[in-house]
Amino acid sequence: MKPLLTFLRMILTGHPKRASRQLRSLYYMRTPGVPLRLHVGCGSRRLPNVINIDCNSSPATDYVADAGQLPCRENSVERIENYHVIEHIPYPAVGGVLAEWFRVLIPRGTLVIECPDLDQATRDYLDGNEERLYSIYGRQRFAGDAHHWGYTAARLKTLLESVGFTDVEAQPPQDHHKENEPCLRIESRKPIPRP
Repeated sequence: MKPLLTFLRMILTGHPKRASRQLRSLYYMRTPGVPLRLHVGCGSRRLPNVINIDCNSSPATDYVADAGQLPCRENSVERIENYHVIEHIPYPAVGGVLAEWFRVLIPRGTLVIECPDLDQATRDYLDGNEERLYSIYGRQRFAGDAHHWGYTAARLKTLLESVGFTDVEAQPPQDHHKENEPCLRIESRKPIPRP
């Protein structure tokens, strides 16, 4: 029912192209055999060749949904990427969101998480860089722009493994945020089920 209400809201507020993308994306996410790649928490940044998902409608968004309630079938997504999203999710809800991403990924599917590096941001702040307070708490320019929790590579590895992810590895950050603040990138996989 919620996808239909979102679609109608887009039509009634004068966004027929967004409404069309919403329906087309829902179709792809629910159709068997269609390989999916998701950019969850896209905000205003649209990535090519993926379904861009955010909880808010914007010109970049293909589908409006909560990060923890994806309309995808189980084992249907090849790759999920999210950039500076996890720190905006209240910590008590993070395990459920990771479990949802695990549910929709195919075996050997990849999850990419980039977020502020709490350890380095804290060191920088203690060395006198006041700008790092934004890395720790968020800029708080609008609702949802605050950081609920801070992450380190070790903390993310523990969280991901607790949900069932394997091959958890730190990689060099690739998102534009790395130009302005210390960031980390963690890639992990959903394992192949044992017979």
